[in-house]
Amino acid sequence: MTKIITSPEKFEGKKSKNTFIFLGGPIQGAPNWQNKISNDLKEYNNVIITNPRRKSLHEEKFDFNEQVEWETKYLNLADIIVFWLPKEEEIIEGRVYGQTTRFEIGEWIGKNSGKKFVVGIDKDFPMKRYIKTRLENHFNIKVQDTYEQVLNEIKNEIKKINVNSELYFTSDTHFGSKRTLELSKRPFSSIEEMDNKLMLNWNSTIKPNDIVFHLGDFGDYSMIDKLNGNIYLILGNYEIEEMTKEKIDFKEYKQSMIKKGFKNVYENLKILSNNNEKIVPLRNFNPDINIDLFLTHEPLNADKKLFTLFGHIHCRQMIKRYGLDVGVDGHHFKPISIKDVMFYKEAIEKFYDDNVFE
Repeated sequence: MTKIITSPEKFEGKKSKNTFIFLGGPIQGAPNWQNKISNDLKEYNNVIITNPRRKSLHEEKFDFNEQVEWETKYLNLADIIVFWLPKEEEIIEGRVYGQTTRFEIGEWIGKNSGKKFVVGIDKDFPMKRYIKTRLENHFNIKVQDTYEQVLNEIKNEIKKINVNSELYFTSDTHFGSKRTLELSKRPFSSIEEMDNKLMLNWNSTIKPNDIVFHLGDFGDYSMIDKLNGNIYLILGNYEIEEMTKEKIDFKEYKQSMIKKGFKNVYENLKILSNNNEKIVPLRNFNPDINIDLFLTHEPLNADKKLFTLFGHIHCRQMIKRYGLDVGVDGHHFKPISIKDVMFYKEAIEKFYDDNVFE
């Protein structure tokens, strides 16, 4: 059964394999379409609907800032953002109908975040022609004309998200680290802004069933619960220092990290996809593609026969003859796909120039 989170309620649990849907659209003056759409999607498993319409629209102790923070949090977490703009049902004195929704559409679609948007506008909604023209011509977002079309499109997007798993790599997120924010000169004004942007980018790139190899220096482990995908961790220097400080061996440390939410933990790892030595279930990949790789945190060419993916140096030299830095600092603060890795791999192996890169 679909789980419904209604403002100001909070989701308690792991995001990982759950598909989050945020219901954007008018509340004041609008029919309760949020309740209807929640009922129409109730048969899905692992779907979380976040509904900003409070159970009472006239709460005596309504906290405006709390509502804004709640909506921002679940917009960031969302895999699918739904904007349904129905016909006005009640005129609210002193308020333009759908004023907040129009701003949110501009803000979130304008961010070009990579999220999936389902947008529908009733024929009697004011400014429909303008909004539809802008979204379709400038953002390539198809605008649905009826509630039924919106519902079907949501179901299609849920199906797409859960069909296949893809493979991604990243490193050095350093969630919660003021030191990294400053030393790496990341373009964020605060730790909170950095973490929110990293989370937004991650969840806009990674689907719930995707596989992600994180090559170390993860940072604040509480962020695991807010991220999509099956996350495999390669130990970074921060994790090794943590293990040393706690005076535990790798086996014990590994079990503690799996309890925190990682799928598995490795000191380093070979992915050998064209033989029987697969370490992880690389499902739905073309068996004719050779993706043999060596994964490690520090940029050491430890396995001469395999192309190496690494992190640690925060893109001080992204390209090396033997491999590629997949850390967030060199890839727009988001994970990099296996397709992009293979593009770099082929380019490096064919065109690497010592005069340029050394």
